[in-house]
Amino acid sequence: MTPRVYEHDIYLSTDHLLRLIGLRDAAGLYQDGATVQVTLYAPDGTEVAGQTWPVTMGSIRGSGSITAVSTADDSVTVGGDHTDEILPGDRVVIEGSTGNNGEYTVAEVSLTDAGDTVVAMEQSITDSTAEGSLEWGHGSYHATLEDGLELSEDTVYEGEITADAGNDVIATFRVRAEAGYNYLGDN
Repeated sequence: MTPRVYEHDIYLSTDHLLRLIGLRDAAGLYQDGATVQVTLYAPDGTEVAGQTWPVTMGSIRGSGSITAVSTADDSVTVGGDHTDEILPGDRVVIEGSTGNNGEYTVAEVSLTDAGDTVVAMEQSITDSTAEGSLEWGHGSYHATLEDGLELSEDTVYEGEITADAGNDVIATFRVRAEAGYNYLGDN
């Protein structure tokens, strides 16, 4: 049986950061060590101007020790500034905690005055014990596209993403991307 991409989300922010979130195989396992490349095509089938294609996307996997927990805000705090690595909509995992272990979806990310990262979740954080670790970037990749990238609002683009996890299987899938919106699509 040939594995396929299980699920993914793709985002393009206004600062030209393209993110692929949650790359998984057919068994549902995150693919963290894959070589991922993306190409965007204009409606006429040509590569989008202003960028050299394909673009290789780098893994953004990371983790940090949980230093504070707020059950009122459904948030955890990790040391350091990780606001460029963790974004709303990302999937994160809490491990090694008394009562909050599991996978969560990020609702909001902010920075404390001390420079630590507060990650608010869409799901409830029920235990106030500040312990364990927060892991982010499972199956997630990013690339910063060139400033000269020419995308027009309300235009639908096709994208092709190739992911090679080194297991003799290369998954290629197409996405529809619409400029003017952050969320570009899913499978």
